[in-house]
Amino acid sequence: IKLTHGRNLISFAGGLPSPESFPMAEISSVVCSLLDAKQHSALQYGPTQGSPELLEQLRIYMHSRGVRQAETENLLVTSGSQQALDLIGRLLLDPGDAVIVELPSYVGAINAFRNLGAELVGVEQDREGIVPEALETVLAGLQRQNRRAAFLYTVPNFNNPSGVLLSSERRAALLEIARQFNLWIVEDDAYGEIYFSDCDEQQVRPLRAREGGENVIYTGTFSKTLAPGLRLGWVCARPEVISRLELTKQGADLFTSSFTQRIAAELMAQGTFGQRLPLLRAQYERKRDAMTAALDAEMTGVARWNHPRGGFFVWLEVDPALDTLALMESAIDAGIAYIPGQPFRVDDGGSNTIRLAFSTESEATIQEGIRKLSRFLRSATRVQSPV
Repeated sequence: IKLTHGRNLISFAGGLPSPESFPMAEISSVVCSLLDAKQHSALQYGPTQGSPELLEQLRIYMHSRGVRQAETENLLVTSGSQQALDLIGRLLLDPGDAVIVELPSYVGAINAFRNLGAELVGVEQDREGIVPEALETVLAGLQRQNRRAAFLYTVPNFNNPSGVLLSSERRAALLEIARQFNLWIVEDDAYGEIYFSDCDEQQVRPLRAREGGENVIYTGTFSKTLAPGLRLGWVCARPEVISRLELTKQGADLFTSSFTQRIAAELMAQGTFGQRLPLLRAQYERKRDAMTAALDAEMTGVARWNHPRGGFFVWLEVDPALDTLALMESAIDAGIAYIPGQPFRVDDGGSNTIRLAFSTESEATIQEGIRKLSRFLRSATRVQSPV
């Protein structure tokens, strides 16, 4: 965001929701109602765990996603899911502990856990998500070294950055491995509601909703489905975990904004939140289709990419001779912004990969941007591999 701010370019860099998706009129109506009714509690200090109104709506919502253990005692409202990751890390981590992450994985989580002294250990994923055998190998290796794995962090639904959806078979295998090794799983479900017509609701059912999900600490967010400026997320976990996270949060910021909690609670209670979801899915599916069609037309022979069934991202692999991090500023000068893949990995890999976000730009701009990116990469490849 910092590199591209104020520059005239096409950006596939930020994993931002489309501004067109923000429910401006609905939020305005709720705000006016709260203030006109003199709902002073919406502007007052609130409980650390969360407002009763939002906790009740989250209870109903999590039940609708198939999570049976989702009573109020299982829930904590946070200031975005990023805070949830920080709080979980503070609770479960001792400096030097291993945290297992996907290769590639969400850079915000990588930074949060590193800041708490974790040693990050990568586990490979393929087009079906984490490879169970690779996870078993990593855990067995740590066990032989008498080292503790604090938890596995995973984005099973449309991974950021790879867009991969963890298959149902892999979900079951993951939970069984966690049971065998007595391993916590931290499930980041930022994109679980953004699934497209070539996916279905059962395929994105949370790990915590499945048999063996008791050791899953689930994090959710309104950043992709309402607006990131509300700074609202939540945790769903065992009551004893929630009570300890609540104490940790109390020392961090006392409570999440009462005002934005009431806004979200009202939008859920009115049905606005649920009614918006099919519209969001259709909007982002059109953008996904625009990007993958443009890639088919412009990038065949230049790169390989996946076809995500939800979320915000396409993952691109280019010529192994190219270093996409080193090329990033040149790409910006050429009028196109992307995120290089290397920062999403905790090993030395990913130097020839790119995360492309299709969520923000219009369909026409996406097509133009892919044409520009194709020209740029073809030129860079010729420089690296002259005839």
